[in-house]
Amino acid sequence: MLSSRPSVRVSVDYWYNFAFFKTLHLIEYAMLFTFLYRAVINTTDYGKFKSGCVALGLTIVYAISDEVHQTFVPTREGRVRDIVFDTIGGLMAWYSIWNFLPILPVKLKKLAKNWQLH
Repeated sequence: MLSSRPSVRVSVDYWYNFAFFKTLHLIEYAMLFTFLYRAVINTTDYGKFKSGCVALGLTIVYAISDEVHQTFVPTREGRVRDIVFDTIGGLMAWYSIWNFLPILPVKLKKLAKNWQLH
């Protein structure tokens, strides 16, 4: 939905806009990866690594399709750079699930178990 809206600015400063919107890319695609990872690991016999690969692949395919879609929206343009940021967001989520989830406090581990992320 957001990618179909005309281009917006949060500041007149180019670098502030750049940092703001690229941070949004990282967050959005980290969330997308997390949801896809959860779906794949809970509905297949894949292990953690293969589930991560499938989730990352789907995240990248969606990022590409979103950038292609933006080429058809007035005042928007699809950029390979955004696909790279989206991929980094997915990789950050994967890294976090693998490396930070095991060392979380007990309450947060229970929450993650309820989400079936491990």
